[in-house]
Order: sequence, then structure tokens, then C-alpha cells
Amino acid sequence: MTTLNILEVKVLLDQCKRNELRDHAFGDREIYWLHPTLGYIAFGYSGSNVEFSMNNEKGEAIEFNPSLSETDIRSLFTHGNPDKVIRNDSTGPDNYQENKVMPGLSLEGVLREITKT
Repeated sequence: MTTLNILEVKVLLDQCKRNELRDHAFGDREIYWLHPTLGYIAFGYSGSNVEFSMNNEKGEAIEFNPSLSETDIRSLFTHGNPDKVIRNDSTGPDNYQENKVMPGLSLEGVLREITKT
């Protein structure tokens, strides 16, 4: 099992192309890092929560020492060379806003819609 600290992770991610799949309607995104020789080595999710996972050259999960906090994970999302940003929705606003859900899609928005008099 490979173990890395956050500085080692950042150095490795900075060697990669960073691609994002954004959902403007739900304000979340999936992030993928493509290494020039190792292929896709990391995945991140940012929205109401955050996730990050990384694999070594054998495809095995990498452990982090110390464990990554939410702040650590969010800091990783800026690393890597930006490449492709693609939308996976067609109804959301033109501008992407992190963790901002369209009113009609949130519990509060739906409640407002069904209780209008």
C-alpha cells in the first residue's frame, strides 16, 4: 500500500491535467486528474460534501498520512493543469456556483412551490 502526505499528493496532481464535470443546477462537480504516464490517478467530488481518492500505478488505493481534512481536500481541487470543463446539465444557470442548488431543486424550493397560494 502506498502512503503519501498532502505535499506529495499536490506535487503529483500538479503533473496532471485536471478535468471537471460540473452540474450547474445542483452546484456540484466531479474532478478527475489525468497523469501523462499513469492515466487517471485521482477523483474528487465537491458539492454539499467533498471526497477525494487516489490510486498508485498499480491501481491500488493510496492512503494519506495524516488523513486528509475537508480543508485539505478542497485545497487539492486547484491543483493540476486545467484542461476540460464540461457541463452535465442543461437546465441550470449559465454561471457555475459551487454548492448553489437551483431553487426548484432544493427541498426549500420545492416546498415553496407546492405551498404557494
